[in-house]
Amino acid sequence: MATVTVTKIDVSPNNCPISEKLDLTVTFKVDKPVQQGVWQLKYEVDYTFKRHILDVANAEAKDYAAGEHTVSLSVPSLDVSGVKRKTLLNMGLMRLVFLSGGEHISDVNMVVQVTEGPEDALLRNIMSPLE
Repeated sequence: MATVTVTKIDVSPNNCPISEKLDLTVTFKVDKPVQQGVWQLKYEVDYTFKRHILDVANAEAKDYAAGEHTVSLSVPSLDVSGVKRKTLLNMGLMRLVFLSGGEHISDVNMVVQVTEGPEDALLRNIMSPLE
């Protein structure tokens, strides 16, 4: 199985309304070729025994040669409409999962802090594990 090393994570926009568009770009290295590798972005939030896992985006499956690569995922908005406000105000986790042929290769976990902003707006801050 390949080893994945993430070298850079860019989140845009950040420190913005929670449902704002989301662009995520990750630069990573693999030490061995990966066949039909796919990146999946998921947002997880918990509140007293209730866990919500939202499928945010998927990159198309592709073959990755050993070496450095970049993957970008983008959504026009982060749909959290099915999650209660009090649940969103807990710390969450944005998980970027790398799979090959359905087999798990690696995770990149980014803590998501949601706070109340002006006029009761919910603001998200996605924290890179590299910083």
